[in-house]
Amino acid sequence: MQYHLPDEEKGLVTAFRRERSPYPGFVCDLNNIDETAEYRVSVSESYNQAPFQTMRGSELKHIELKLNEPQSSLILKYELV
Repeated sequence: MQYHLPDEEKGLVTAFRRERSPYPGFVCDLNNIDETAEYRVSVSESYNQAPFQTMRGSELKHIELKLNEPQSSLILKYELV
């Protein structure tokens, strides 16, 4: 699920893997991402926020999210640089 704040050009994505899902990841096609811009991105698999890294919008728009363990989740935060 993507939550986007258009006025602030930032948002977050929540992803969940169900207990019986055989799929460890998927390509997440995000909306409202400028493919020519740069974004600060953090992908956290726990309550502790992961460090931000810089990513091109073209990479972020079709990012592959991996949830290696069943019954796991992650939060991806992004903001326009």
